[in-house]
Amino acid sequence: MNSKWEIIEQENIGGWNVRVWLIRKDTPRVEVAHINKDGMIEMSELKEGSSETSPTLNLNRDAWLALKEAMTDKKVEEVQETTSELRATRYHLEDMRKLLKLK
Repeated sequence: MNSKWEIIEQENIGGWNVRVWLIRKDTPRVEVAHINKDGMIEMSELKEGSSETSPTLNLNRDAWLALKEAMTDKKVEEVQETTSELRATRYHLEDMRKLLKLK
């Protein structure tokens, strides 16, 4: 997890879309990302006490879920694979200890 950035998502069930804010927290003042007309990300200060800041992205819900899955799926797979390998190794070591105690 990256402690410098935060992603906030707000799902609009009836509108079938998701508003997403990309927040940067490692600067003196918290900043929110916005995409300019050239498609580049620009940062602007998040004003304390302001009523609402426009989102970084406003996407169709299915598009957001696909994007989110593509960004996180590989990492989740790796963690699950590592966990399974560690569990198998733990059971193997436990079996070896039991065999040694029998002798």
